[in-house]
Amino acid sequence: MRKRKACMGRIGIRLACALALAAGLAVTPAYAAGWSQEGDVWYYYDEYGEQKSGWVQAAEDGLWYYLDSETKRWVRRPALDTEAAVRLMENAVKKLGYYQNEEQPVEIREDWRDERTVYMSVRMVTGPNSDTRLNDYEVNRRTGAVKAAVGESFNLYD
Repeated sequence: MRKRKACMGRIGIRLACALALAAGLAVTPAYAAGWSQEGDVWYYYDEYGEQKSGWVQAAEDGLWYYLDSETKRWVRRPALDTEAAVRLMENAVKKLGYYQNEEQPVEIREDWRDERTVYMSVRMVTGPNSDTRLNDYEVNRRTGAVKAAVGESFNLYD
């Protein structure tokens, strides 16, 4: 009788542990960070399952994407404010393979803008408050068309 109670006790403890483990797994959802398409709309989720908004650098490709602050939907052609111009230019030069093997860090700047054009430059950082201009770009604010001082033209929205 004692052996039977001891055996039942061990089985009970094992069963209780297994149930506790299973319950813990059931209440701890696993989230995969990244893109989710719902209908024809794209959303980006963080590792906690929360929808992101604003500018997000996607882990999958390292590119920047703008997600509307209210709807959290991906905006394919965001308005070209200063941040959008810089982020989209970073994407474009990365996709084109420009400035990827420089010995020093490279930064993209909006230098100035007028009603129709955003004037930008790509610079190699050579020290504190010191840089070398690598190229200049004129971006059409309406279409996203980019005209390089040296090199091929391209579009920020491609």
